[in-house]
Amino acid sequence: MASTRSGNSGAFDLAELSKALIEESRRQPDGRLVVAYPPAISLVLDEDSAVTPLQPVLGGYRSSVITQVPEKPGFRFRLPCQNILRDNPLDGLNCHIIYHPTTNNCTLVHDMQLANGSQIFLTNIDNPPARLSAARFQSCVLSQGFWRASATIGGEDNASEYDLAYIQILQRRFTVQISPGPDMPVRKRRAPEDIEDPEWPVKRRKVKASLQIDIVECRDLSQSATHGVMNNRALALKPRLTSGRGPTSAIDLQDGYMATIPGTVKGGLSSYELRQRHRFTKSQNASISISIHSGIGTDDIAAKAFFHDSLGHDIWNITRMWMRETTILRHMEHGHIVKIIGFDARVFAIYYEFLPPSLARGSWSSFPPDAAEMVLCQISSALAYLAARNIVHNDIRPANIAFSGSHAILFNFGRVAQSGATDVWALGITMLYLLGKMSLPDDDLDEEAHGVHKENGTARHKDKTLRSRVKGVAECKAKLNKDDALESLVFQMLDEDAESRIQAADVESALRRREGKQV
Repeated sequence: MASTRSGNSGAFDLAELSKALIEESRRQPDGRLVVAYPPAISLVLDEDSAVTPLQPVLGGYRSSVITQVPEKPGFRFRLPCQNILRDNPLDGLNCHIIYHPTTNNCTLVHDMQLANGSQIFLTNIDNPPARLSAARFQSCVLSQGFWRASATIGGEDNASEYDLAYIQILQRRFTVQISPGPDMPVRKRRAPEDIEDPEWPVKRRKVKASLQIDIVECRDLSQSATHGVMNNRALALKPRLTSGRGPTSAIDLQDGYMATIPGTVKGGLSSYELRQRHRFTKSQNASISISIHSGIGTDDIAAKAFFHDSLGHDIWNITRMWMRETTILRHMEHGHIVKIIGFDARVFAIYYEFLPPSLARGSWSSFPPDAAEMVLCQISSALAYLAARNIVHNDIRPANIAFSGSHAILFNFGRVAQSGATDVWALGITMLYLLGKMSLPDDDLDEEAHGVHKENGTARHKDKTLRSRVKGVAECKAKLNKDDALESLVFQMLDEDAESRIQAADVESALRRREGKQV
């Protein structure tokens, strides 16, 4: 197979190119990667990222160093492939490089539609046997080092390989140090606190805080970001570092522990500490904890941390979940939708306002009918607000609705979508629980019961369980008293025909008209 370096008239040593890029990157203390590309290619860089152009290096290759910033989990660039070869069969190449929070690796994903036997290859120049064939939307884990991105065009016997870009994955510039909190006993770990059910004010205090939060790694306990002197209590317990196999998070804390997160040189972002008071809830993809954030204030907040596997194969999906939730919540203004007060892309964290306990408080509900009606009215209002903006929460269940006794808040927007009709149905199932018609539903019941995941054969092995669960919902629905105004609304919410199912706005209106109640 012929090999061509587009835009380069003479051969050069790739090791020298790698060395030159590393030398140039040292001028940027927070640099996470360097992207170099041939002179003939007009690479379109992500304007929203911290991109610093470097001087042309060997062979006239142009390059830029990319600084990892707390607002973005990765870096994007676009390559107009028409610059490589006229009448080539490739579309423009959009690449997304995601930084791993706990390792030096990065994950690359592209969306190029390949045709006519064309392929995208990622070759580790530092370790020649490492050569990956990158399919569309396939997550490719890139270790620290020098990588060549190339494309083959033509048939198997007469294919030419063209340079697209060279990517230098640099060492991660930050680490999260986890250690016992300052008020944690030396020998005895503090037990999780029981949350009372405080009255939640109808009009919440609007919190405005900087969304620019930073992370850095530091293995030495003496390098505490906030305290000039190491806390003596920390000497008794060895700090837990963010490493290991399986699902992990840079801020996966235990109750009473804190994460020390140093600042960065570029941007002058301050250091902060996140101290976990108690675990609020945990799912397969994330956990939410009530914590204190030294960079936001002295009041408790809710800190959500997304999990990813230690190698980073699923980090693309986690990135999309994190980006969807932060993008959506930053533009939400509704009294019963959680407010976002900060986020941190480097550890896939989202910081919410304080949340009272969720509705999931036991296998069987102990809520009185008036509390159930209050929840239904307030969350229906939130769903109507979302529906007016073509937004579907896609994960309505008791564990994702906080309730103080007078105020309900919808949170956990990691599965938000732009279409569907599942929210009203799922809220109906939640109401079956609140009204004592069924036990606490499974985490995925609301999605599977309406076939949200019926694609790519995924539902094939779940059909039997799905049919059983739908039958169970139908049996619980039959227990509803249609002569009761509240239960009649829930009955309409569980209509199997999405077209005839009552809408959230109509549920809210009916409840607000009832006896002139203002909720």
